[in-house]
Amino acid sequence: MTQRSLFGTIATLALLSGGIAQAQDQNGDTDTKRILVYGDSNTWGYIPVESGPTGWYDADVRWPGILQAELGEGY
Repeated sequence: MTQRSLFGTIATLALLSGGIAQAQDQNGDTDTKRILVYGDSNTWGYIPVESGPTGWYDADVRWPGILQAELGEGY
């Protein structure tokens, strides 16, 4: 399964399960949809290290950010 088809499958499952809700911005507009993503350190973008301080990957590298990019504007 390719990365693109995996994200499409995840998005479809979220839509079918009702996991996507209309979000309101500060003006009360409901054009943006939000997907609640459950996950672990991979979802959060935790960079594993053997010892010492760690960091997080940028939002566009974490899989929720990639999912957002694949779904397009409005998510």
